[in-house]
Amino acid sequence: MKDDDVETFSVADADDVIMVIWVPSAKREQKPVYINDDSFGGTFRRNWEGDYHCTRLQVKTMLRDQAEETMDMEVLEEAEIEDLNQESIRGYRNSHKSFKPGHPFERLDDKEYLRVIGAAGLSKEDKRLHPTAAGMLMFGNEYDIQIKHFHQTLISWVRFSSSAHLLLSESDIAGILKYNFISELLGLSMARTREILSVMDDIEAIGRNKTRIYRLRKKP
Repeated sequence: MKDDDVETFSVADADDVIMVIWVPSAKREQKPVYINDDSFGGTFRRNWEGDYHCTRLQVKTMLRDQAEETMDMEVLEEAEIEDLNQESIRGYRNSHKSFKPGHPFERLDDKEYLRVIGAAGLSKEDKRLHPTAAGMLMFGNEYDIQIKHFHQTLISWVRFSSSAHLLLSESDIAGILKYNFISELLGLSMARTREILSVMDDIEAIGRNKTRIYRLRKKP
């Protein structure tokens, strides 16, 4: 923290002073931030509902991501830029353009655009541009992701769209999830997670209370 992060305000017609302390977000390499010299028991996370204890999985993820280069930054030298799905790239660029019209990245060609957003990187071996792990997960085709590059990793993902639909991986394992797992994945309370899932047309619930699971609704 710096001196500029602390401000004081006088209260009109009173001797009271309000002190405001702006707490900056910790950098990736500084996390986890914890209390009582206990990283697993003293690490908290804040969302709009309040503060809650981080799980061991969340703390381990922070510790793993302290490295200068995280796993998603790895350049996949055996993959080519052409392996990425062009339709996915166009859709992402269109969404970016709608969200931030006039952004300088609009003028870049696809390869340079992928490089500046971290979806592609230069290989130290051949000095050519290749997809990164993040780029392959974001824009790759299913075969390239699950068979060629991440075949030993179980990939499940959750995405919210503007129409408040939840999309899950269609695999047998990732397509059926307990709400407490989804809650941890999203970083929300179970109550808030159940409330969100209940209004999503793509999802159907099976069971009651703690036995309830969610899966993609089968298409007619």
